Amino acid sequence: MNLIKFIKTNVMPILGLAIAAGLSTWSLTSANTTKYADPMDWYERQPDGTYQLLSGGPTDEPSNGCEPVLEEICAKGFEPGTAPSVINDVTPADATRYHAEP
Repeated sequence: MNLIKFIKTNVMPILGLAIAAGLSTWSLTSANTTKYADPMDWYERQPDGTYQLLSGGPTDEPSNGCEPVLEEICAKGFEPGTAPSVINDVTPADATRYHAEP
């Protein structure tokens, strides 16, 4: 009978505090994770091989339906204000998106 009383008065409150502390730590760390990439200026590849800035300002992903799979280049992303004056297929970009295979 004393063991049950000891558990109720000592172990249960400590266990409750440990659970509360663990949940608080988990919610604080999950709130700091980045779910989306930094917004970028996206340049869409045109049929003639040139690139044109997509309208709408910096976004997480291009607005023209490109995918991050390796096929034909669809768009290149650059940190806002850092795109080179000439963009072509060999220009290194911060991110590249491709047309998905039909």
